[in-house]
Amino acid sequence: MDIGGHSLHVACLGKGRPTVILDAGLGGTSRDWGLVQARLAAHARVCAYDRAGMGHSDPGPEPRSPARIAAELRRLLKAAGVPGPYVLVAHSLSGKSARLFAAAYPEDVAGMVLVDARSEKIDAATHPEEAEAFVAALKRQAVLLTLARKLGLVRLLGSILTDEPGLPPGAATEMALLQTQPQSLRATASEGRARSMDNAALNGASLGAIPLVVIAAGD
Repeated sequence: MDIGGHSLHVACLGKGRPTVILDAGLGGTSRDWGLVQARLAAHARVCAYDRAGMGHSDPGPEPRSPARIAAELRRLLKAAGVPGPYVLVAHSLSGKSARLFAAAYPEDVAGMVLVDARSEKIDAATHPEEAEAFVAALKRQAVLLTLARKLGLVRLLGSILTDEPGLPPGAATEMALLQTQPQSLRATASEGRARSMDNAALNGASLGAIPLVVIAAGD
């Protein structure tokens, strides 16, 4: 779906309102939600989308900051005719863009679920050298995954790379191939570099009366 200059992929299942919007974490695609979306679709309208550069979506303008991602999501939902209000379900880094979306467009948000979401407070406690090491690690990972893809290892070991044993082998392989395509690796690195850009805005962002559920891993 064209949102003005580039297109984003969105796939919806089920019926009902409010509409559930699923957003994957750093390096993820709409395919990450395959098992979840299928089950939720029995009770609601559920849409999973690919951020710019990820999965089936076109690359988008830089920087790939949480605020830009939030604005692009709203344009996508309007262009695709996906009716609100929305329940935003965001994993890891996408928790930042979901919170900014809710702060900017509270009338469009009926609720939010944050799944192991990253906080700006973590960034504030992260030493600059550690932040630089993270970006460098993303670059090394991209080199290794590019090589693995050229050698056919991604297709061979897709289920291991995705680390989702409940997926059928074909779906796991497709996930791995989407995540390791060149544009996805570039988008992942870009989002990683820009992940702290909007921390000041997040510090002041309020959900008001929007219902919130936080899911965090115990281990």
